[in-house]
Amino acid sequence: MRVEKPGEIKELARLRGELRQAKEALADAHMELVLERAYLAQACEQMDVSVEGFKKKGPGKPPTRRSRPAQR
Repeated sequence: MRVEKPGEIKELARLRGELRQAKEALADAHMELVLERAYLAQACEQMDVSVEGFKKKGPGKPPTRRSRPAQR
């Protein structure tokens, strides 16, 4: 059996608190993603377009990602 020092107990409590906050933030982000996907699906249904078709970049549209910097 190991006896913890007072500083170790405080550190353990702090780490548990940080872990709880991280789990809550992850749950919030997951819920936001689920709602965003549902909203996109509903909007596409109303526009009579598939989600995949909506996400595809049409011809003549500018790139959506940064291109690599030119190497000299």
